[in-house]
Amino acid sequence: MAKVCPKCGREFENSRVKCPICKIDLASGGIDNSESARMERLERLRQQQGRGQGAQPRQTQAATQIRQNSGGTPAAQRSLPAAPIKDGPSGLSITALVFSLLGCFSVVGLVLGIVDLCINKHRKKVCSVLALVFSGLWIIGIAAFFGGSDTPNRPKIAGNNNSPKQYSVGNTISGDDWKIKLESAKMYDEISGEYYKDVPADGKKYLVLFFEVENVSNKDDYFNYLFLESYLDGYSTSPVITVNDPEGYGGLAGDVAAGKKRKGCLKYEVSPSWSEMEVSYKEWIGTSDKIATFVVTPDKVR
Repeated sequence: MAKVCPKCGREFENSRVKCPICKIDLASGGIDNSESARMERLERLRQQQGRGQGAQPRQTQAATQIRQNSGGTPAAQRSLPAAPIKDGPSGLSITALVFSLLGCFSVVGLVLGIVDLCINKHRKKVCSVLALVFSGLWIIGIAAFFGGSDTPNRPKIAGNNNSPKQYSVGNTISGDDWKIKLESAKMYDEISGEYYKDVPADGKKYLVLFFEVENVSNKDDYFNYLFLESYLDGYSTSPVITVNDPEGYGGLAGDVAAGKKRKGCLKYEVSPSWSEMEVSYKEWIGTSDKIATFVVTPDKVR
C-alpha cells in the first residue's frame, strides 16, 4: 500500500521513508480515503499552493517599488558611468576675450573672464586667461596714458623761454619731438593747377598758412595736423581741401623720419574783412591744453 505524509497528505510509494517536502516520516498505514480525510488533504494542498503563488507577486511588487523610487531606471543602467563633460572653451569665455580686445570695453572682458573662471570649472580656461591678460594690458595702458605728465613734450619757442605763448609769422616752437615753424601767410583769389582751378565760395578768399615741421626725436613719427586748432575772428574754423596746392606745398600731415623735415600748408576760406586767424598747437586730440598759438593778422600776410 502507498504511504501518506501525515502533514501534507501527499501519497508516496512504499519505498519512501520521509516526505521530501515536509521532511517528516511517512505513515506506514494505508490511506484514509474517507470524505473528510480527502477534503482535509485537499484544503492543505490549496493552502500550500496559495502561499507558493503569493510569494512571487510580493517580490514583483517590491521590485516595482524600487524601480519607481529610483526614477524607473534599471540597476544595470544606473551603474553606467555618466557621459563626459565637454572641456572646450565656454561661450562666456570667448565673449570675454572679444571684449578684452576692444580697448575701451576691456573692463567688460575682465569681468566676464573672472565670472567664467568661477562658474565653468570643467571647461578649458585658455580664453578666459587671455581675456584677463589683454584686459589688464589695456587698463594699464589707458591709465598710463591719462595719468602721465604732459610737461616733458611741451614745445617752447626756440631760443627764448621767456617769450609769450602767442607767436606770429616767422616764429618757431620746438619740443622734444617736433619743431614747428610758421614760414609765411598768403592770400589767393583762386588756386590754379594744370587741369583744374580751385575757387573759394562766393565773397571769400583763400588764406594759406605755410608751415615747416621737423622731427627732432630719435624715431620715425607721424605729424597730424588735427593737433592744430583754428579760430577765425574768434569762431572755430577748419582747413579746406583743394585739388591744387600752392607754392608746391602739399598737405601738412604725414610720416616724417627722425631728423627730417616736412613742408605743408593749411588753407582757409575767409572774407575780405577778416581780422585775425589763430592756430593753436595741442599735444593730442581731445585735450583743451593749448601749448602755443600762432596769431596771423592781415598785416602779416604777403
